Amino acid sequence: MNEPARIPALVVSILLSLAPLATWAQDEAISQGQKGELVTKLCERIEKIYVFTEKTEKLCGLLRTNLEGERYRKATTGREFATLLNQDIEAATHDQHFGIAYDPKQAKEMAAEAGKGTSFYTPQLVEEYRRMNYGFKEVKILEGNVGYLDLRDFFPLQWSAEPAVAAMSFLANCDAVIVDLRYNGGGEDTTVTFLLSYFIDSRESTTTFSTRYSRFNDSYYQSATWPYVPGKGLYTKPIYVLISRSSFSGAEAFSFHLQTLKRATLIGEQTRGGANPVEIQEIDGKYVVYIPSEKLISSLARSDWEGVGVKPDIQADAAAALAVAHEEALKVLAAKAGEEGQRSYFQWVLEAVRAKNHPAIVASELLRSYSGKYGDWTIFFEKGELLFQRGARAKLRMVPVAENLFLVETMDQLRLRFVREAGGSFRLDALYEDGRVVPHPKTAPLDPRPNH
Repeated sequence: MNEPARIPALVVSILLSLAPLATWAQDEAISQGQKGELVTKLCERIEKIYVFTEKTEKLCGLLRTNLEGERYRKATTGREFATLLNQDIEAATHDQHFGIAYDPKQAKEMAAEAGKGTSFYTPQLVEEYRRMNYGFKEVKILEGNVGYLDLRDFFPLQWSAEPAVAAMSFLANCDAVIVDLRYNGGGEDTTVTFLLSYFIDSRESTTTFSTRYSRFNDSYYQSATWPYVPGKGLYTKPIYVLISRSSFSGAEAFSFHLQTLKRATLIGEQTRGGANPVEIQEIDGKYVVYIPSEKLISSLARSDWEGVGVKPDIQADAAAALAVAHEEALKVLAAKAGEEGQRSYFQWVLEAVRAKNHPAIVASELLRSYSGKYGDWTIFFEKGELLFQRGARAKLRMVPVAENLFLVETMDQLRLRFVREAGGSFRLDALYEDGRVVPHPKTAPLDPRPNH
């Protein structure tokens, strides 16, 4: 038997979250003899690596019993057999990090790199992740100077450091930050702690999150913040972390540590519950096996999230979590604002965000009655909504805040309010962020046309 590729223990994405990265190779037929060889090799790895040794005998006993019985005979291909093995591994261990994938492409690439001292992260896989910017999907600034980072993976820092530093530098001048981990399946602990170090001040003393034992290396290691990170720290900014039932492993670690330190507000759904770092190896150039090789010895919270997941501070459906977090951030910023002008600004933005998230319902006939010319401004009623146009510029959609109050998309400093005057006609008041109110009397109705 060839010596297995030696792979550092990693907090990695569960195999199903990595599966889309692999080329879906033609599934090959598998004989009963090949099934027996795979079970033998798999159990050899489990007995050497699996950190929960008390479960090893039960697990391998189950696999061997099912091999001798009828259960595995119905599997005719490698992929079908891997599916049955995963079901039995889950039944025997209840460990969500534990599994085997039929992935000839990745397994062969790992076998080819075995003699070079490299790991699961083969050049081919690194290239695939490069096209995804190593997990850094999106970074932007939302209304009210609230930063937003959509992070899909904690890819090893030797590749992801550059986009990580760039993303954190981009967010440095925001008043609050939202980190979106709703679709993050995990990754490497050093990347988790590196990013946490931007939110937890460790310049004078580091924060140790946990101590773990690795059976694979027969060694102990600590997960802790970094004493230095490039650029500015965001040590005093309000932090919001979005989580869901898809958040796993390293994403859970990031969320759990910030929650333990009361450094962030978690919003969304309870996570999946995978805390045991794994060793990843290939078998026979066709299979990739993920075996938990480390366990918690001690932690800042005296526990971890294995099997239970991380609970949000504010429960919300995953799809609504960003909207909830944005509103929550603006409420906190308004409450913390020291000057009346700053407080008014955040309240102004919060009103707009709430209107976009929950627009008011206004009857079509009332909307139609608002249409017309108000000096150089024109209000159109088209396809059931109002549009604003200044002179010959582009039309902009209007979002109802109330029956007679509207936002104008892309014009954050402006609100439009319709006021019925004594004669029954409407006046259009322009309300500005600084408190000014500028009236615009209606000068002409629009020509009656379809959609108007």
